[in-house]
Amino acid sequence: MKYPRLSPELDRRRKLMPDDIRDIRLERERGRTLKYLAKKFNVTIIAIFYWTNENYRQKILERSKHQNKNRKTQNKYHQESKKYIRNVNPAFKEYQKEQSKKHYNKHKNESKTKNNIN
Repeated sequence: MKYPRLSPELDRRRKLMPDDIRDIRLERERGRTLKYLAKKFNVTIIAIFYWTNENYRQKILERSKHQNKNRKTQNKYHQESKKYIRNVNPAFKEYQKEQSKKHYNKHKNESKTKNNIN
């Protein structure tokens, strides 16, 4: 399910609004330092660098796309392996039954000992 994207003004995770980014770029072109802008806008130096250096920004965006693609692929294989273990492998079902019985018996014995103490 895809969620609708919030506008930058409504997204509370953002510290820098489009107007701030425009101002940062203008001040950076005028020679302001990264450190000065970071303090002024209460963000990290890397955040200022991200919004003022287009090459760096593109590199980060590409890396993010690549990581998301890998994450989706890994998730797909993980889901497939879970299906195999649950549906195809009968030994797993037996193992689950044994674990369930052990868990039940353990709690049953604990409740007996508590009743005997009282």
